[in-house]
Amino acid sequence: FAATHMGDSQKLAAIAEKPYADQAKWYLNAQWNDGQNAEKVWAYVHYMQDLDEKKAEGNHLDEMQAHRFLEKFNETLTVQSMRDRLRSTGAVTTSLRNVPLVHLLIFKYNADWRHLVNAPQGNQQEIAK
Repeated sequence: FAATHMGDSQKLAAIAEKPYADQAKWYLNAQWNDGQNAEKVWAYVHYMQDLDEKKAEGNHLDEMQAHRFLEKFNETLTVQSMRDRLRSTGAVTTSLRNVPLVHLLIFKYNADWRHLVNAPQGNQQEIAK
């Protein structure tokens, strides 16, 4: 992020505003050593795009569509359970009526959201320099 003074919560909000594919890329770059989930993450991207009327330009699902998304992947939760799981990550502190992919990935894979938002992005060889 260009604005280094940006807080972690603001960084997460900025990632959540990106289209699904960009949220997935950010997550996968941050979780570089967790490559076994890459195919599943891309399956999530494609299904979210299918559910979202904005398709590839979309960045979140409403709660109803988020439940349809979870059902597709055999991870059905009640409305309250989904809200509780999203809040349990620490990334969500307010009511969340729209669910971005990055929030689902954080709770699905128990990712450290503060690490995620501050993780280097881009070519790993360039990062190592």
